[in-house]
Amino acid sequence: MLKKEIRILGIGKSKKPGKQTIVIGAIFRGNRWLDGIIKCALQPRKTDSVRTLAQAITNCRQYTQLRAAILSREWLSVWTSHDLLALSKKIEPPVIAIDTSTSSRMTGKKIGRERAHRTGVSRYLVNDQHRPLRVLATKLNYAETVEILSIASTGNNAIPEAVRVAQLIADRASNLRID
Repeated sequence: MLKKEIRILGIGKSKKPGKQTIVIGAIFRGNRWLDGIIKCALQPRKTDSVRTLAQAITNCRQYTQLRAAILSREWLSVWTSHDLLALSKKIEPPVIAIDTSTSSRMTGKKIGRERAHRTGVSRYLVNDQHRPLRVLATKLNYAETVEILSIASTGNNAIPEAVRVAQLIADRASNLRID
């Protein structure tokens, strides 16, 4: 059983047309308090985006207290399961990614079990009170994934609060300069 105030990192991204990808991370204590913000910029056509993001995460003040990193659904349009696993290995806490695929394979509690053994990334359908939420998770079983997502989400929203805030800031940050 996890505490209600575990630190969760929500990660959102916004793309400047033809330029860099702005990445914002919001560190929340559960779903209640914003504890910190991280930022970095990923360059297009560079293969070190996992390393750059991992470095930004491990350099934040709350890094040692992070219990999970949750990526917004925008990440899965460009990242693969391999990228999620690589990030998880570099930062140590588990990584959860919200999936937007409408694949018919996503019908049960546990999805792609054999594939998870090969890739190290498990696919789950988390039943929320509003709608099912498809997620990919590293280093977590179904029950742990559900527990983290329930702690991270408010009663009115299936998306974790840290992810919602990070994506909101990232969407507005596309015209800011990140050094």
